[in-house]
Amino acid sequence: KERRVRLIGEAFFKVAKNSKCPFIVETQNTFISVTGTSFDVKSYQGDSNEFTTLVEGSVKIAPKYRPNDNVDLLPNEQYSLNISSGKQLVREVDADIYTAWMNKMFVYKNVPLSVVMKDISRWYSIKYRFIDARAASKRISANIEKGRQIDNIMNIIDILDNINVEFVNDEYIIESK
Repeated sequence: KERRVRLIGEAFFKVAKNSKCPFIVETQNTFISVTGTSFDVKSYQGDSNEFTTLVEGSVKIAPKYRPNDNVDLLPNEQYSLNISSGKQLVREVDADIYTAWMNKMFVYKNVPLSVVMKDISRWYSIKYRFIDARAASKRISANIEKGRQIDNIMNIIDILDNINVEFVNDEYIIESK
């Protein structure tokens, strides 16, 4: 009667249309129901937000603790749920940015370096630490190939205006200059 998956992490779904057998993605905090569409879901343990980005078709999303509080997405819209506050938000986005990882790319447009480092640390299994909040909040735009060596990527970050990166005791230390 239904197609159901549970997700921790990030996945892209391209779902064949079948109105008699809905496809449901269950994350730690949401239910996402579709009958035929393509979309990205990002739901990592320990993150403060969950995201669903619609590429085509439509999806219906509801927080688990308020299953009747449905939100419908249109293509190029992104749903976010703040885990601690329960606040839901829908905004218009370029869905290609949020699905670039499928083409082995990190694509960022004016995002804090802390977000970039979280993604890079997951992909490369590295440790990092910000010495100061100014470095973590530094906003950057970048297209980075996932196949690059981590040292090369960290050298690029080190070149950023007013950022210093050092590798000490198996950890990247990032601070403002």
